Amino acid sequence: MGGYGRSRRGKWWVIIALVAGGLSALTVVLVLAAPRQAIPLTPTNLSMAPTLKSLLADVATGPDGDRVAVVWVEEIVPDEARGSVWLRWASESEEGGWSSTVPVFSGSLQECAVEAAVAVTGTTAHVVYSAWSPCADDTTQTVISYTTCLLTAEGGCGAAQTVVSAYSAAAVPRLSSMDLALDGGGVPHLVYVQLDDAGSVATIYYRGGVSQPDEAIPGSSGDSLDPAIAWSNGEAHVVWEDRQDFEIMYNRRTATGWDLSATSLSREGGDSNHPPRNPDIAAREGHAVATWDWRWPLPGETVESFIVAYTRFLSDTHEWTPVFEVGTQGGAVVPVADEGPYWAYTPAYTYTSSPGAQDPISLRYLRPSGTLNKLGMPAVAWHAEGADYDIRYSRALSMVETSSWGSVYHWSEPAVLNRELGGDTGAPVMAQAPIVSPTLHVAYLRRVGGDWETYYEGREAGFTLGGPVGPDDYAVFLPLLMRNHFGGD
Repeated sequence: MGGYGRSRRGKWWVIIALVAGGLSALTVVLVLAAPRQAIPLTPTNLSMAPTLKSLLADVATGPDGDRVAVVWVEEIVPDEARGSVWLRWASESEEGGWSSTVPVFSGSLQECAVEAAVAVTGTTAHVVYSAWSPCADDTTQTVISYTTCLLTAEGGCGAAQTVVSAYSAAAVPRLSSMDLALDGGGVPHLVYVQLDDAGSVATIYYRGGVSQPDEAIPGSSGDSLDPAIAWSNGEAHVVWEDRQDFEIMYNRRTATGWDLSATSLSREGGDSNHPPRNPDIAAREGHAVATWDWRWPLPGETVESFIVAYTRFLSDTHEWTPVFEVGTQGGAVVPVADEGPYWAYTPAYTYTSSPGAQDPISLRYLRPSGTLNKLGMPAVAWHAEGADYDIRYSRALSMVETSSWGSVYHWSEPAVLNRELGGDTGAPVMAQAPIVSPTLHVAYLRRVGGDWETYYEGREAGFTLGGPVGPDDYAVFLPLLMRNHFGGD
């Protein structure tokens, strides 16, 4: 583990300043390191079930940044690839690190969970999860449920409410790919995929509250998968993958309803050999940024290559910018796609990953996850193949004006998040509180032997991307203040 865990928090440092040039006294400055952060930022195995695989995880933090929660699905028996839903949480204001494991849903061979999502407000985690009944590939009943869990010492989760259920005579799961966002009042807004009775048409549905009616999102009927939702300023922003026309699509719900037509964020640039996939969206105070991975053709390539793309919502015009590449620096950038031939673009960064169905879903493509701070500056995490699969990430550091495209983000050089961990890591999800330059909270899967475990890792503002890892990487210190200094150089 190298330098992990050897934090200098909680220690006193005495600095004696001898001030020359006629001073009559010594200036003694006592600097106390910042109190130990109760949310440990070092890589932490949250699931710790060495014989049962973790499936995809989700992470969320509340608006004040005090609590962070991670949920994940874990097998109930080896190689079942579905099972129970678990939660753990930590708090900045309370000592003790991560909570013990909280059961959200206990799976069985009669009913088992396949995915879960979480959002946090105050000391409450809002969790949605989908389950199959029976727990088999030819399941006939799929159910999406909602519950709340207290992120306190006495904690625990309430009784689950059924959001929607669907029966299939054809024995195929009809509900999948859900996501969750909270509005300013803590009301959950959900999106999910529902197949028709024949299992041939997949439509994205929205629900503005657990007990509210379902709404089919305009433009999402066909072969629509992998929706993501974000909420900001009274509006729901939803993105999804259109596998029929090979596009990333977007629609927005205001107080008066949905936009009449959906928007292609990928600018109709994909095709069957180079589809954009795995969209995510983050929104805050009028800002919205969508990101996805994109299979990219390279001359003479022998392996499949991908890029991480993004576009930004312009709240004043209600339009989206051209598509750019995450990680680019400076103003000398051009769009990946802007109603033109995307294959003419030469990427600044390309990554390799597994596209094959024989590989775990946690390693397929790049699976980017994005989040925004209060100023609307995004950070994005994704996985890619190197010596092992690892988690990459990049922060937008500033806005740069270009002569042709207006303001674009100036990104940090993409760096490896977990560069001292051995083995494969994948499927990152990221969250941060709406404050300027907050901590990035990242949950991901790590392969330990033949098992996959759910891990958490944090990154504080000011962390040097790409620099050496050591004990100082997870430490924050108060500045040194020299008092009673008179004259002299």
